[in-house]
Amino acid sequence: MAITSASSTADIEAAYLDNSDYEAEGSVVKCQAFVQACRALLLRRPSEVKRNSHDSAFAMTWSLDGIRAEMDAAKQWLAFSAAGQAGGGVTFPSFSESRDYDSGAAGGSTRQQPYGDQQS
Repeated sequence: MAITSASSTADIEAAYLDNSDYEAEGSVVKCQAFVQACRALLLRRPSEVKRNSHDSAFAMTWSLDGIRAEMDAAKQWLAFSAAGQAGGGVTFPSFSESRDYDSGAAGGSTRQQPYGDQQS
């Protein structure tokens, strides 16, 4: 579900929780949705709640450092994963088709002897 200005706080929290396993699933799409939910939570979440002692008015505030840290981690993961999908990731070469070092043409050996084992 895409988060819009009409999304409720409960919808945003659900998107945050539903997509928080992006890393375990290796899902770029879930990571993008998680970042979007983090941003929405940062905008909607108060950082502290204070109640006035003489009436029913209250003020809310929250510590947003945890959400920011999660969002930053998700952005880093997303940048790394997106690079890997675009071909910029780690490549593991295969040497299965490489030439055998010990076998030479016409039955002779092309193996080089270590320095101490040189034949004269």
